[in-house]
Amino acid sequence: GLIPQPVDVVMCDCWEILSGQYGQITGQHPVMRTIPGITTRYDFDTLVIDSLTGFERMCFEYVTLKDFRGKETEFDKGFYSYGQGPIKTAAREWPQFLLSLSEIVELGKTVVVIGHRTKVSVEYPGQPRFDRWQPLLNKHIWERTQAWSEAIFYMEDGFDVIKEPGSLQSKAAADMKGKLLYTQETPRFDAKNQLDMPSVINLGNSADEAWTELKKYL
Repeated sequence: GLIPQPVDVVMCDCWEILSGQYGQITGQHPVMRTIPGITTRYDFDTLVIDSLTGFERMCFEYVTLKDFRGKETEFDKGFYSYGQGPIKTAAREWPQFLLSLSEIVELGKTVVVIGHRTKVSVEYPGQPRFDRWQPLLNKHIWERTQAWSEAIFYMEDGFDVIKEPGSLQSKAAADMKGKLLYTQETPRFDAKNQLDMPSVINLGNSADEAWTELKKYL
């Protein structure tokens, strides 16, 4: 609901694209063939890819069938044996996927890619351990995506932290401050900003508020 009326490529649509096509493994990945065709089938300004994790999974399954006889485990010398499957995908199929998105951008369209996140525990020498949020993607896939992206945003709920009299613990205030969009990397998360945007943008509490604020910079 952040961007009004986008063409939204969602997981169910992609599975429909792939349905029945795994029998013919030769040629280009069906998703890679389909995304460029969106520009001829729809009139749109913004394409939303939801989600990056889902597209990664589809690429992994395609490579598993094409290069590893449908085997996944290390025991079967499959996709995850010595990490070869993700490395192959990042070197071959994933750049094709990103190129198809770049071609849409070159037509004057905006491409927004949504990704899931996961929390990992990080510890640097001589420093206390802390939690870091990172994309729920293979590291090789994320390296390619990060280099390709013009901007990477991290979004979370903003709130005030209050401490009640006589209490030893703090808690989040009941009134939310809205969604906060971060555009610069910190030890807690990845971000990237080549659009001359503020480091933090308050997107408010509704889709309309968010889009009104965000479109100032896009």
